[in-house]
Amino acid sequence: MKKFLLLALGYILASMSVLAEEASITFSEQGYTNAQLITECSLGNGVVIIFNKGIGGTAPTYYDTGTALRLYSNNTMTVTVPENGTINSVVMTTPAPEKKEDHSFNNECSVSSGILSLSSNNTKATIKGVEGNVVTLTGEFSSGHIRLLTVTVTYTMPTEHVPSPSLPESCE
Repeated sequence: MKKFLLLALGYILASMSVLAEEASITFSEQGYTNAQLITECSLGNGVVIIFNKGIGGTAPTYYDTGTALRLYSNNTMTVTVPENGTINSVVMTTPAPEKKEDHSFNNECSVSSGILSLSSNNTKATIKGVEGNVVTLTGEFSSGHIRLLTVTVTYTMPTEHVPSPSLPESCE
């Protein structure tokens, strides 16, 4: 009987796998109106982004000038994937700054989990090494904003594919 249980457990463990999925949003394609406050975006399959004013003076807002969502000083952006999932990466893009109040991603942003890395021109930021299904980015600059063009979330979900074990001729 022990051999059978070990065999069955081996089949179950071998059948456990993870499935990488990706969800993405391009803010200019969402039909937002100019100066529309944005609090939540659903990317589908249970992936949600919550935008919060935090302790900042201005709430996250979409503007058609620059066709981007503006994340102002001390605003937060929280990315959540389904409960049993794990965030692999969050990639955010922004245009090159045009004015002094336009920030690219820089060392004035922090994340609640993982590591924030920046492209050489600071127009792309990637969060990796997240522990779990939630990560929050906070803009810690004193004034101005980041113009978010896109956010792409890559995450894994455990899946279970249990093959029918072939039973031995006799069980002990």
